[in-house]
Amino acid sequence: IESGLQMIEDDGLLWLKVEGRPGFGDAWHRDLAMFNTNPRFMIALLDWHRYDGNARWLEVAGRLAEGMARIAMRKEDRAWYFLCYSREGWRKDTSPSAQIVGDAHEPTVEEPERAPSYVNGQPLRAFSRWYAETGERKWLDLAHSIARFMLKPTNWGTQEGPAMVAQAEQAMWNGHFHSHAFGMKGLLEYA
Repeated sequence: IESGLQMIEDDGLLWLKVEGRPGFGDAWHRDLAMFNTNPRFMIALLDWHRYDGNARWLEVAGRLAEGMARIAMRKEDRAWYFLCYSREGWRKDTSPSAQIVGDAHEPTVEEPERAPSYVNGQPLRAFSRWYAETGERKWLDLAHSIARFMLKPTNWGTQEGPAMVAQAEQAMWNGHFHSHAFGMKGLLEYA
């Protein structure tokens, strides 16, 4: 936990530093606030607070929540994240794992048609938990917006099989199971 706390900067984001870390610089080339890391660390802090009651964990979780909320992409009643946030803004994930799970898309200011469920499911889970902890309506509103984005029909389906099957209505997906399971955990925590 202390190691993770040292990576949280004044902007409220946990930054993975690439300088001096073999392998990281080859894949990402610059420091990143990853959206599979920030919300998971926030959830870990909330769990740790349940374990030992230390109010410090809530203070840090609140800083992470504010930092993540500040950079959420928004349109109408929806909000979403991309995976990689750099000091210059959202950027494409060029890591080998992005190629494997098919998540090497270029972030834009426009709302994407679809996004990997783990990228948005984890912040959804963190904000749902943070709302349950604080009771502050703004966290529930942000969770609502992320859930609306995740539940768009274009985020679901396998693009295979018979056309008569309503894949989006049946929450069907294809791809890496672990990645989609994190999205489902976020939706379940939100529910």
